[in-house]
Amino acid sequence: MFVPSSWGTFYTSTLSPPPQYLSMEQPNVKFLGTLLGEAYACFDRGDMENGKAILYSFFDRMHPELIEDARKDKKLIYDLIKEKNQKDPMHSFVARAMLNYLKDKGGIDI
Repeated sequence: MFVPSSWGTFYTSTLSPPPQYLSMEQPNVKFLGTLLGEAYACFDRGDMENGKAILYSFFDRMHPELIEDARKDKKLIYDLIKEKNQKDPMHSFVARAMLNYLKDKGGIDI
């Protein structure tokens, strides 16, 4: 599993999703950044289970309606699959993480 050496790009790209995927409440960016930092610290030390759990917690808070949106709009999944296949490892990682989240937490077949 690719884990970026710096989570800054992931943090920026994930905190800047298209407006239709944001909740009505503004997220606590500092808290979300802390979650991502801890997730990557787990990944860096090989603790994939906790890293994944913390990353999923990040998605729960950042995009609370992501699972519902993906069920309603299959284009969201299609766009994530396209991103997953990008040559840029950061884009691929972000998309893969979101697809895994949708599959694991949302029971969405991908």
